[in-house]
Amino acid sequence: MKWGQVKTIFIFCFLILDIYLLHHVMTQQNSYEFLEEVTTEENLRNNLNGLSDLPEEPKEAPMLHAKRKEFTEDEIEELDNLSGQKSLVIDNHMIVGKLDKPLTINVEGDLSEIEPYIWNYDQYVYYDKDEESNTLILFQKLDDHIFFNQSGVLLIHLNEKGEMTHYIQTLLLKTDEQPEKETLRKPLELISLLYDGGQINPGDEITDQVLFGYHNLLPLPSGVQVLAPTWKIEINNEKVFLVNAIESHHTQRDPETFIGEMMEQIKAYLTKRQNVPIKPINDEWEQEELQEFMRELLQDIDEGDGEE
Repeated sequence: MKWGQVKTIFIFCFLILDIYLLHHVMTQQNSYEFLEEVTTEENLRNNLNGLSDLPEEPKEAPMLHAKRKEFTEDEIEELDNLSGQKSLVIDNHMIVGKLDKPLTINVEGDLSEIEPYIWNYDQYVYYDKDEESNTLILFQKLDDHIFFNQSGVLLIHLNEKGEMTHYIQTLLLKTDEQPEKETLRKPLELISLLYDGGQINPGDEITDQVLFGYHNLLPLPSGVQVLAPTWKIEINNEKVFLVNAIESHHTQRDPETFIGEMMEQIKAYLTKRQNVPIKPINDEWEQEELQEFMRELLQDIDEGDGEE
């Protein structure tokens, strides 16, 4: 046999061997990745509680572009038809109302008692109660929950008897142009990242339902807000993590701090630290009546903050 033929046979044999080895390595790699994924999930389930009912959907969602709702003159006239209350529109986007009489409500129920007093009440869903300020928090639903956004929230203040006395309301609107859907990471993956990063410890429990919604990244120069798909994950009934479902970064929020930020904003408006238009719903109000109502609101806010 000539050397050229032998060489060709050797090359062919080595090519077959290379193909076999490549197939073997790829098979083993996929096996290791599968084992690593199983091991990670088993490790989490062995060390954390409350992982049995994690949602599987949605698997895809777009970023959400929204802007704050500013009330037209016609809409302000609609507000004047709401049940017994006095109210203001601040900076064209925030309603602050005080009921003529405290309203008995069932906090454990669907809160349907407050519907006649709130404009577009069906756009909100109950989230939590802040015991410190005795305030109910309802987040706006714009496709899904809008978490901790000052431009999409309804705050219901209660007196010591649990009756509704006044409220604060803002709304977001979707813009005309919306991005395409993107693939989302699963809640279990993000819980694993929090666990590996030390934000969740062995023995902790995932409490409350893991919710999907949107959270604000940053406003664009046009005033449009960019809202990211977000998983809300609560730990031990104490810590709430809002985890970006696309990029995986997270932030921590709590009702008390959020309400404090809202109250400070309103106080800045009412005390003229921020020079914005303040319009009473009823055009018949005299300036003195408006000033007195604003003083009453400030007093209510200070009492809610525990200030003297």
